[in-house]
Amino acid sequence: MAAIKDIMSTISSMSDITGAIAVAAAEQGNATREISRNVLQAAVGATQVSSGIVEVEAGATETGTASAQMLSADGQRLKLEVDTLLARVRAA
Repeated sequence: MAAIKDIMSTISSMSDITGAIAVAAAEQGNATREISRNVLQAAVGATQVSSGIVEVEAGATETGTASAQMLSADGQRLKLEVDTLLARVRAA
């Protein structure tokens, strides 16, 4: 009788341990899925940031081109006005 009680106690302990392992494995699976979701979100965020950087770079290039064109036009206009002023001074 005592041996049967010991066997029953061992089986009960093994059942408890098996249950605890199953719970731990499920929790680990949940944690792994959460990590996977977070990694995916980080990758999506990195892609969005990269796209934003490309857009900013394109905007900066356009702004630089427009500024250069404006400076060139202003420089030509200023040179024309100086030449006109000098011509008037020489004529006077």
